[in-house]
Amino acid sequence: ALSVVDQINQQLGTPAADAGHSGSGVGSAAPKTAGGSGKRDKGRADGPAGPIPVGAFGCELDINDYPQKARWRATNRDTLSQIIEQSGAAITTRGVFVPPGKPVPEGERKLHLIIEAETERAAEQAKNEIKRILTEATLAIMEQEARGSTGRYTVV
Repeated sequence: ALSVVDQINQQLGTPAADAGHSGSGVGSAAPKTAGGSGKRDKGRADGPAGPIPVGAFGCELDINDYPQKARWRATNRDTLSQIIEQSGAAITTRGVFVPPGKPVPEGERKLHLIIEAETERAAEQAKNEIKRILTEATLAIMEQEARGSTGRYTVV
């Protein structure tokens, strides 16, 4: 199994930099890009010049199968900014939403988050916080549906 970084680099046609990576959970990713600083250049799009600048650790979190409101709560700008600030991880949304029972379009992947950080602890912290938000939002939605109050307004 390939790591997230290896998969992205493979799609872009750049060489795999870390052949020994297991690809499971949080783990070592490709080495830093040729600047040597190891700092993420958020404004640069990757191209033929080299691999994507990444942290030392990365993981994926599938979010496709969570309810829409839970996905939105976990991925809105304010929430992600707070998680990024707390953990120091970079979080990127990738893939397309695939409704239940539908096949994944060819060449696409289900909706997921890519979490990258300089330390394994930072990547785990970000992943756990996103999971917590998704779980809480899903439970709140299920409770609301159980009460039968799914709309904003009531007819008088």
